[in-house]
Amino acid sequence: MKEEENEESYNEDEWEDDDDNDEELKWESDKANKHQYKSSKSWEGMNSMPPKPPRPPKPPRRPRIPEVIGIRGLDYQKYRLIVEKAREQGKTISDLLNEIIDSYLVQEEGYIGNIDSLDLSLEDLMELEETIRFVDIKRLTFGPDIDRKTFKKVKELRNVDQIFVPSHLYLLTIKIARDCGKIEKYSSDTPPTIITKSFDGDVSLPRDFFKIYIERDEKIHLKVYGDLSIASDVSLDEFRSVIHSLSIDGDIYVPKVLIGTIYAIGTLYGEVYEIE
Repeated sequence: MKEEENEESYNEDEWEDDDDNDEELKWESDKANKHQYKSSKSWEGMNSMPPKPPRPPKPPRRPRIPEVIGIRGLDYQKYRLIVEKAREQGKTISDLLNEIIDSYLVQEEGYIGNIDSLDLSLEDLMELEETIRFVDIKRLTFGPDIDRKTFKKVKELRNVDQIFVPSHLYLLTIKIARDCGKIEKYSSDTPPTIITKSFDGDVSLPRDFFKIYIERDEKIHLKVYGDLSIASDVSLDEFRSVIHSLSIDGDIYVPKVLIGTIYAIGTLYGEVYEIE
């Protein structure tokens, strides 16, 4: 009897285990069916999407220029001369070489350059048979009679320290200027007169100094090889009416109202101090 009871109890336990296995198999089957349904639904959505537009072709890459350029066969003695000239002029070797190359390239076309001052009128430009470049000029003035059509004969302005143009040519001048200094426009019938005034050593400028040049209707480029002091009663309008530009080797002592303008138009090698 004991053996029969053991067999029956064993069979019941085995039956319970079979029920658990059936439930697990049914759950996994339902899970697989749901996954298959979702997968088929997503594929249907993907098949119904419009095709992507073709990508535009990539632009051609520019050739890379190395930062350091070596030149074979360069004469060493000539290179040493370039180094010495660069030191004398306070320039880097690369800046001086770029200027030399620019000067060589412009010689391939018509150009005028390497002069201190040049004044041009309408008649001067009309005599030119081709476009022209102006290179390495300290002061270049275009007359008020030059019209826009004739001014187009000027192809480029490069390394010009000061350029004076009538107001109707101002924007055209900016477009063709390269590595230039100050470009100043004027609206009168005559271009402004700029006089260079130099002082060897320290100098103090009273208000009467500015009144004299205002009466003459003249502007000056001020050079001082020392310290510069300007009287406290000089106004900003008086200073602007007289001083076109300045170069000061020493320190500057000026009223507060002039400090911003001095930084804007000056080449300064010392400090600027405010006076009361």
